[in-house]
Amino acid sequence: MQPYSKIIFVGKDCVLFKDQLLKKMGTSKISFAPQSFAYPQALVLGLLGEKKPIAEINSFVPHYLRLTQAETQWLKNHRETDHEPYVEKI
Repeated sequence: MQPYSKIIFVGKDCVLFKDQLLKKMGTSKISFAPQSFAYPQALVLGLLGEKKPIAEINSFVPHYLRLTQAETQWLKNHRETDHEPYVEKI
């Protein structure tokens, strides 16, 4: 995972670990969102996004933490292949 310039911690429980996080990571790399942002809400997401510049969405590539169940099952059933892309562009 690539390093990020700043990490914002969100949630009601992040304050429990605030001192430990600040000691480990320093104040220049992390910040804590206000408690009004503690629970996921569409309004809060909109307010956070309002302050960001519009990004080029066509170049966005998600970074998944794990494979989906379908991908895991497919790989388990197709171990003998070299796992090249299953779908080819025409």
